[in-house]
Amino acid sequence: MRKSRFTEDDIAAWLADAERGRSIEDICRDARISERTFYRWREKFGCLPVNALRTLKRLEEENRILRRAMTLSGTALKAKPPARFLPFAPSATASPRISTRSSSAYSKCRSH
Repeated sequence: MRKSRFTEDDIAAWLADAERGRSIEDICRDARISERTFYRWREKFGCLPVNALRTLKRLEEENRILRRAMTLSGTALKAKPPARFLPFAPSATASPRISTRSSSAYSKCRSH
């Protein structure tokens, strides 16, 4: 995920401006963002105070780093468990799947 070019303070200030009655078009023009970005921010951060917004951003970044570390270092994530540990693993002695269609119905369809 790409790092935002805006700080938490910027986002909180623009959201507060909108709450005070400033038009969203003006805010987006001044910030050089799309209206969709503004509405996404408002949906995600709208009711959060600035300090909670900072904490949320920090936690998202930490999660991103941890996910990357797990996928790069962990063969445990990529390796499949042995079949004996799978709850519904097919056994070597399992009977073949029995068709629900009778052979006579099959031959009738093939004859036409």
